[in-house]
Amino acid sequence: MSTEKASKPSSPARRALKRFAKNRLALFCLAVFLLILVVCLLAPLFTSEDPAELNLGNTKQNPSLAHPMGTDILGRDILARMLYGGRTTFRICFVAMLLSSAFGLFFGLLSGFFGGTLDQMISRANDGLASIPTFLLAIFVEVVTGAGKGNYMYAIALALTPPLIRLTRNLVMSIMGSEYIEAARALGVKNSRIISGHVLRNIAGPVIVQIFSNFSEAILTCTIMGYLGLGVHSPRVEWGTIIKDGFGFILNAPLQIALPCLVVFICVLTLNIVGSGIRDALSEEEE
Repeated sequence: MSTEKASKPSSPARRALKRFAKNRLALFCLAVFLLILVVCLLAPLFTSEDPAELNLGNTKQNPSLAHPMGTDILGRDILARMLYGGRTTFRICFVAMLLSSAFGLFFGLLSGFFGGTLDQMISRANDGLASIPTFLLAIFVEVVTGAGKGNYMYAIALALTPPLIRLTRNLVMSIMGSEYIEAARALGVKNSRIISGHVLRNIAGPVIVQIFSNFSEAILTCTIMGYLGLGVHSPRVEWGTIIKDGFGFILNAPLQIALPCLVVFICVLTLNIVGSGIRDALSEEEE
C-alpha cells in the first residue's frame, strides 16, 4: 500500500509549486511582501504610538530610537502612520482585487466560451467601462456612498475589471478549437466540467499574472487617490495621505516622503515579480 502511494505521480499543482519554490527571487519577494503585510496587520505589536496623536513640539524629526521613521509636520509618528495606514491600504486593495478578479473571470469566461451575441454584448459593455477614467469613477462612488470612507475601492475594482475580462476572453477563445475541448464536447461533458477541468487550467498562468498586476496597480491607484485627497479622512490614514502630507517638505525633510514611497515601491515590485514567478512555474507544466 505504501509503495503504491509513493509511486503515485504528483498533481500538476504540486509540481508547479515545487518549481516555484526553486525560484529564489520570487520566494524572496513573496517573503518581503508578506512581511510588510503581516507587520501592518499586527501594527499594535510593533508600535505603541497613536498614528493620529499630534505633538507640535516634536515636528519633522529625523529617524531615532523613539521614532524609527521620524515624525511629520504635526509631530505624528510616521512609522505608526505607515503601519496603520498599511492596514487601510491593504484592505481597500484586497477588496478591489477580489472583486475585479471575480467579475473579470466570470464575464471573460462567458464571453470567450459561448461567443456569439453574448460575447458582443459583454465586449461592448467592457469597452465602455474601460473608457471611463478611474478617478471619475472614484469621485462618483465617493459622492454616492459618502466621502472619506474608502468606498472608492469599488471604483478601483471596476477599473481593474476590463483588462482581466479582455485577457480571459482572448485566452479562452484561443483554446476553444483545441482537440481536448472538442473531444470533451463530443463525449457529452458538461460545460461547467469543461471550464473547470480544461479551460481554467490552461489559462491559469497569464490570468494569475494579471491578478497580481491588478493588485499592485490597486496599491498605486489607492496611493494616488489618497495623495489627491480622495482617500479616507482623518483620523484614519492610508499611505497616499502620508505621502501627501510629506510632499510639501520634500526639500527640508525628504525622509517624510521618501520612506513611504519606498514601501509602496517595494510592494508593487515584489507583487509583480511573484506573479511572474507563478506564471513561469505554471507555463513549464503546460510545455
